[in-house]
Amino acid sequence: GDSRGSTNVHENIGQPLAPYVFLWSLAGCMPASLREGGEGLGAMWGEQRALEYLGDAGFHDVVVVKPDDDLINCYYVCRKS
Repeated sequence: GDSRGSTNVHENIGQPLAPYVFLWSLAGCMPASLREGGEGLGAMWGEQRALEYLGDAGFHDVVVVKPDDDLINCYYVCRKS
């Protein structure tokens, strides 16, 4: 799974675990990515950007699954055409 969040920061207001995931992102994910020459997207890079990157990789049939019992993750079910 990937962190459930929006690429647009203001759309994460009200998400109960967003502050925790942003903290985790700033403290661990972003520095590790930048250290290795990555984009430094962090854990809250968001659903919109994930869908964009999946499309760029050739995945055009994508279903985003957000289980009610999992508040922190969403799951991308992808198929290449």
